[in-house]
Amino acid sequence: MVSLFRFRENVFLLQNPSFLQRCIFYIFGHDFIGTEIRLAHFRHALRKIPFFSNVLDAGCGTGDFSFYVAHKFKNVSIDAMDIDKKRIAENNKVKVTLHISNINFFEGDILKIAEEQKEHNKQKKKWKNSYDLVFCIGTILYFTKEQRLRIAKNLFSLVKPNSYIYFDLPISDYTDLTIISPKYYPNMYKMIEAKNTGDLFGFEELEKLLKNNNFTIIHKNKTHNCLGKFAWEFDNVLRERNYNRVRLFLLPLMRAMARSDAWTKNRRGCCFCILAKKGDDVVMNKKSA
Repeated sequence: MVSLFRFRENVFLLQNPSFLQRCIFYIFGHDFIGTEIRLAHFRHALRKIPFFSNVLDAGCGTGDFSFYVAHKFKNVSIDAMDIDKKRIAENNKVKVTLHISNINFFEGDILKIAEEQKEHNKQKKKWKNSYDLVFCIGTILYFTKEQRLRIAKNLFSLVKPNSYIYFDLPISDYTDLTIISPKYYPNMYKMIEAKNTGDLFGFEELEKLLKNNNFTIIHKNKTHNCLGKFAWEFDNVLRERNYNRVRLFLLPLMRAMARSDAWTKNRRGCCFCILAKKGDDVVMNKKSA
């Protein structure tokens, strides 16, 4: 397997970069601060899992985190699903380019997991019935609250007993922490408002839902807090004013600030992450009886 030199190299290669762009990327890395924050928290959560060999990325999008896991844990098998056919085709193209063999990208709807599994198993099995780790990063932002509840329960059913699930998503009040006024980056702020359906999961609400479905919380934290959020907001200000050279110069500092977001327990933030471990089904069945 060829080493994945930089996080989000999978997205970068789809842009048909010039030689100069390649040099800049491999020296400075990617420039998406929001994803850097999510990666920092995801890496922190992975350290708390003693073992996993089968992984599901539910709503993989561009596949950033699947590619990261594939590179970091070369003996792990990853199923990565998304409803966007174009994304899946692009991810498979990059997978071949990077000679990565331990990811299975396929089209799937996380709202209809039970039905799709049944259909796939009749034909050619595309995914497994259960996993050591299921993660869903950002995806359920785009659904209604009723749909999110169904998605969460669908994903719960795919986690093996004594195995793990990880969520990272915006908080119900994503303006809980604002350092730079949104008026300085209005385009990005309007895009975020358009994506938000207005009835996101609350931090405590998802925690309660997990506990009620036989999960124990292993780790939880709010994200995009203080230094991390400032780096994200300042980056958007520079983007909207086309200060590209300044952004490039400050990129190492902004990425360091983004990574610091996972170093402490955050009281505030516009997103949150939760890692939970599923209990033994036998014990759960006895309690239910």
